[in-house]
Amino acid sequence: MALVDLSRTIYPNMPRIPILPEVEFLPVRRIDDGHPLNISELRIATHAGTHVDAPWHFVPGGKTIDQIPLDRLSGTGVVVPVSRKGGEPIQPADLEGAGIEPDDIVFLHTGWGDKFESDAYNDHPFLADDTAQWLVDHGVKILGMDTITVDMPTAVRPQGFAFPVHHTLLEAEVLIIENLTGLEQIAGQRVRIFAFPLKIQGSDAGQARVVAEVA
Repeated sequence: MALVDLSRTIYPNMPRIPILPEVEFLPVRRIDDGHPLNISELRIATHAGTHVDAPWHFVPGGKTIDQIPLDRLSGTGVVVPVSRKGGEPIQPADLEGAGIEPDDIVFLHTGWGDKFESDAYNDHPFLADDTAQWLVDHGVKILGMDTITVDMPTAVRPQGFAFPVHHTLLEAEVLIIENLTGLEQIAGQRVRIFAFPLKIQGSDAGQARVVAEVA
C-alpha cells in the first residue's frame, strides 16, 4: 500500500478566501537567538488551507468539528475527474457513472489545484445546487474539491448570496473538504481516504491532513 498526501502545506500569507485574515507563522523561541529550543506560533483561520467544514459552519445547532465521529472522517472513496471551466457549474451528469456508492467519500478533481497561487484559483468550477442534492440523495458522507470553495466563486455571487451548496450538504451532515491538492495522482480511482481535522472544541471547521491509501 502507498499513501498519497492530498493536503496543502500551510505557510505565511498563503491564498485564502478574501474575508479571512492572513496566515501567520511566528517565532516564539529560536535556538539562533540563544534559546534552548525552537517554538513557533501559528495564526490561521479555520477555513484556510485544506480543511473540513463541520455542520455548525452553516447550521445553528449542528455538530462542531470536535463532535464528528471518526468513522465519518475515513472510509472508501472515489476520485471523480470533472472537466468544467472556471465559473461553470458541475452537474449531476458529471457524477453519474462514476461508481459512487452510499457512504462514500467523493472527491472531485477539477484541475484547479494547479492554480492555487494564481488569481485564476478564485475563478473555479463549483457545485450546482441540484448536484449537491444528488450527493445527499446518494448517501455520500464527504464531498471534497480542489477549489477554494464548493459554492459559486466569490466574484460572481449575486447580492444576498445564501451559500446553497454548503447549506444543502451540511444540513444533511455531508461534510465538506476544500483546498485539496494532488488529486491528479488518483483521479478515476477508488481508494481509502483518511481526513482527520484538528479537534478544536466548538469549531466550525478544522485544518486536516487528508491522505489516500492506494494499492
